[in-house]
Amino acid sequence: MHRSLRLPWFLLPQFPLSRFVILLVPTLTLTLVLLTTAPAVAQTAQEAADGSPDQAAAAAPPSADDLDTLRRAVEGDLDNVDLRKRFARALLAAGEPYPAIDQLDEALHRAPDDPVTYQILGTCYRRVGKPDQALASFRKALELDPDLVPARAALASVLAEQGDLDGAIRALGTILENHPDRFGLHLARADLQLRAGRPEKAVPDLARAVELRPSDVPARLTEHAVLARLGRYGEARDVLEQGLAANAGNAALSDALARLLALCPDETVRDPARALTLADTTYRAESTPDHAVTLALALAANGRFEEAAQVQGQLVAAAKQGGAPQEVIQELEKTLAAYKRGELPEQPDQPVSESGRPGNGS
Repeated sequence: MHRSLRLPWFLLPQFPLSRFVILLVPTLTLTLVLLTTAPAVAQTAQEAADGSPDQAAAAAPPSADDLDTLRRAVEGDLDNVDLRKRFARALLAAGEPYPAIDQLDEALHRAPDDPVTYQILGTCYRRVGKPDQALASFRKALELDPDLVPARAALASVLAEQGDLDGAIRALGTILENHPDRFGLHLARADLQLRAGRPEKAVPDLARAVELRPSDVPARLTEHAVLARLGRYGEARDVLEQGLAANAGNAALSDALARLLALCPDETVRDPARALTLADTTYRAESTPDHAVTLALALAANGRFEEAAQVQGQLVAAAKQGGAPQEVIQELEKTLAAYKRGELPEQPDQPVSESGRPGNGS
């Protein structure tokens, strides 16, 4: 059953007010994958298959002359299976999946045990909205060649789309056993674990993804948010610190670290003074609404409520002038009212254990 991961509000990413999606609701529930720009599971076939037919299908569409040349080549050599597969890939890239299916059917008539043909066929069926036939094609490809990585990644993608998260996780696990350095697939499996309500099991994949690409900011932000939600605040801080070492001055990482240090429930991690330094430096470098929210928060965490209210008031005015939804304005005003009373916003939820119940993070 799909369960969303409840995040402490101060860990939620902020976006420009012009998008009307400033996320300030303390009890907001959302799926963690929204925190990152990492590829979704539905895109992992291409990530897993460098130079594969799936990648070719996603390339720039061929010209009409290219298609005509391939068509004439096929007509001149009807039994050439590789040529038919090449033509099918070109047709698919050109947005013509049904003619591509016709070519693949002809190829299978001549070579019924070609796993790559089944793989491309599965991609075509996905494109025309026939997931059951796509699954059958990918499974047949894997029956013929269990090591065909693009087919297994595509199988995982379709299973995820159909809600079979555990099946998709198993499919990705099979790939990662033999290809442990697939950055995108680690992120994809972490995404699935989060969607399945198992944040603890997402952590190893997120850590491996960060290890593979230390400078990848979205992966670090996701890992830190999961760790913090599990009450592992020190580890969350370290992930951000290491990210800043690899990406000096990165605004997103600095902003996230400032939020964590400003209101972290763990006194050994909380550092309002440093949070304010980070928030102020980030805001001076990039005076965006999301950084202004963090600056106000850091000011309040240091007891400078009057200044926090001034910054927050400017955000409220900007939201109203920009035509933000009323619920966004109300949340901004709610926080402003807290600052005017000399109070911090509501504290975050308690961490959750792997079972989904509140825990102490130990």
